[in-house]
Amino acid sequence: MSLFDLLFTTRIPAWLRFRSFSPEHFLLLSVFAGLVLILARRHGARGSFAALRRLALALPCIFIIKFAAFALLEFFVEPQMSLADRLPLHLCAMNALVMPLAVFKRNKLLLNYVYAVALPAAVFAMLTPAMSYYGGYFFLSWQVLLFYIDHALMALVAVLCVKTGLVRPDFRELLPVTGLLASYAAFIFILNKLTDLNFLFLNYPDEGTVMAFFAYYMGNPGYLAALAALTSAVIALMYAPYFIIDEKLRHE
Repeated sequence: MSLFDLLFTTRIPAWLRFRSFSPEHFLLLSVFAGLVLILARRHGARGSFAALRRLALALPCIFIIKFAAFALLEFFVEPQMSLADRLPLHLCAMNALVMPLAVFKRNKLLLNYVYAVALPAAVFAMLTPAMSYYGGYFFLSWQVLLFYIDHALMALVAVLCVKTGLVRPDFRELLPVTGLLASYAAFIFILNKLTDLNFLFLNYPDEGTVMAFFAYYMGNPGYLAALAALTSAVIALMYAPYFIIDEKLRHE
């Protein structure tokens, strides 16, 4: 096994491969959570948007780098999955394209989408990474590290949107945000059925994800109902403090 194999391919012993909830996984979570907290504190001054704009612009740039690098590896080194599977149609990949638009346009709907959807999606992805994509690699491989870099960056951008005052989460925006997400999910569901792909993991859950846990107990498509319930609960908890504060102010 060469250093190249260790850092770029799955041609490594099984005991070196990245696994969910392993010590290496918890190490990555700790490091990147710490970085998000440090950078959010450093660049989160209200009314200061310069760093936020730069970080938001970095998201699609990282995606382009990832897609190009995966294409080179697929063609010349070690085919793993088709390039169609790497298209920016999974939720976090789409979020990486939506978030800069939200930041620069200051669109209230998209900014609430960033808070309500992109933030928890990035956090859940880091907590339960898809093993079909990353399970065969070493935890310090470029594939795994770049996955944590771009998802931590999404979480950071979402947090900075709130801390800088670019958006104040508004409970009234949840209905259109839900409609936006549901419309996209319906489009992807149809696309998956036509192409036999698995974007958003709507055809079947991926090993290592929270959806696999739900599918173990509720089957397929029962895991989708559980995922919808969990998503609704998380979003409600995220908006509850703002709703309570607004109601108190309204009655004063």
